[in-house]
Amino acid sequence: MRRFILRQNLVQYEEQLANERGVVRRERLRELIEDARRELARLEHLWLLTCPQIEVPLKVGEDAELTLDHAVRANQADHGSLRIWNERKHCLSLFAQTNFDTEFIDRFPEVRQGDGTVSQRALALQKPVFVYDIDEDENFAPFRDFARDARIRSIVSSPLVGLDGRCLGTYSLHYRWMRTYNDSDYLLVHAYSVRLAALFQDLL
Repeated sequence: MRRFILRQNLVQYEEQLANERGVVRRERLRELIEDARRELARLEHLWLLTCPQIEVPLKVGEDAELTLDHAVRANQADHGSLRIWNERKHCLSLFAQTNFDTEFIDRFPEVRQGDGTVSQRALALQKPVFVYDIDEDENFAPFRDFARDARIRSIVSSPLVGLDGRCLGTYSLHYRWMRTYNDSDYLLVHAYSVRLAALFQDLL
């Protein structure tokens, strides 16, 4: 949503700038355009910033962003995050996000073994991890304040398992309400895991 808003703002600011004659107002619009472009650059095509060691074709990256956006909508989630395994740094690097702001990106650019994040647990277990209520999950305690500030209550993280059995990364859905899952919900979460894994199968 934040990326969408920024892109809409850019269009509006640029249209206003084209029609504005006042010197002061034109300068202010230029500042707003530059600020929006800077923030947008940090919210999309994240892999260029967070894992530059991995050569990612632009189409693969944009397809991954779009697939994550679809997963968030299909699962009625509020936020989404996608991480890929970074062999050089031996961690999960943030690859894409949906509806988070730059604070999330700055706080969690990487997750590592034993840090207690839901993504890392999904990677280690190679199966989906469901946190129905962050207040009841002891492993989530170090991140509880951040999640509360972001109004996150439930999280599910699913591994991206390749055809050869390797875990290529994880994707997570974040909810502002206590989310429970039935069998069809599990299948939907898994379906997007398969789609995302297919994008990275030959890349990692």
